Order: sequence, then structure tokens, then C-alpha cells
Amino acid sequence: MSVIIEFFTAPDAVTAAAALHGGPDAIGEYDALRYGNFDVLSALVEWESILTGDNHPDYARAFDALAIVAQVDDTRNMVIAIPPKLQAALATAEPAALPGAALRWAHHHGADHGASNP
Repeated sequence: MSVIIEFFTAPDAVTAAAALHGGPDAIGEYDALRYGNFDVLSALVEWESILTGDNHPDYARAFDALAIVAQVDDTRNMVIAIPPKLQAALATAEPAALPGAALRWAHHHGADHGASNP
């Protein structure tokens, strides 16, 4: 089974929640990226760890910080707000540092999932 993850920006939680049933295209002209086949919740924790320099991420604390903005019943179909610590790290990151952070995550993710060329 393939899992599709769509990352998008929205001005507020109400607007973001409207994307639950029609995707980001249903809520207007916001930046959106589509990816598949990785654990988005763990990825959010790992991205926060890389961007903040925390080499020992606390997955339990990070999962507690996740805010589900909208969800279809008890399914995996949901809209999640990026945790505040990750939002702050992204907002203050030097743009030139982001490709290196992405590469570190890709190598880590690839090593954990058997990919030899992330």
C-alpha cells in the first residue's frame, strides 16, 4: 500500500483543515509538495532534530507536540500542523543550510530503509 503525503502552507488551522477532503488544491493557491512512502511523523521529529542540532530526539515528546488539525474518523487521513519547535527552526534557518539538512536526513532515512542512494 502506498501512502501519499502532501506538505502545504496555509495561513491558519481552519484553512488547513479544509484541505482534508480535497487536498491542498481545494483551499487555494498555497505551496504544496507531494511525496510518498515514508513515516511522516518520524520524519518531522528527525527534521526537528537535524535543524536544532539535537542528536538525541525525544520521539515521545515530539509526538505529544503534534497537533492534528483535522482527521477523517479514526483513519490515517489527517492534516497535521508542524510542531512549534520545528516551525521555529525552519523560520530561523539560513536558506543556504537547508540543502545540507535535507541531505543529512536523506542519508539517515536511506540507511534506515535500505536505500543506497538517497
